[in-house]
Amino acid sequence: MTDEPVTRDLIGRVVDFHRAHDSPGAVIQIAPSVLPPDWQEICAVYGLTPDSYFVKLVCEVEDFCAGHSELHVAPVGPERALEWVSVTCGPRSRTRSSAARASGSWPPSRSWTGPVEIRCGPPGRR
Repeated sequence: MTDEPVTRDLIGRVVDFHRAHDSPGAVIQIAPSVLPPDWQEICAVYGLTPDSYFVKLVCEVEDFCAGHSELHVAPVGPERALEWVSVTCGPRSRTRSSAARASGSWPPSRSWTGPVEIRCGPPGRR
């Protein structure tokens, strides 16, 4: 996170970092409200393409009202660690085996309602 405005230079530094470290892919998440007017041009220069969109809902802490849900959240056990990594990091991720091995010391969580799994994520980020 940075207070720096989104510019062609900033995105260039981010892309250069990932390319210099042989990253097979990266996700750049920028709130629509801070996209610069030349965002499409920046994307064209660096070959950035949209893959998916996230909608994040927020409110002031004092305005939050907890509700009731049938959603279940539980740690992912070692027997499902590789599956969790595949969903979270992608099927071709280089981190699959190391994350699967580390699942005992850093247990990720999964969420489901009925038979449908709806979200995977690290603890505290459900």
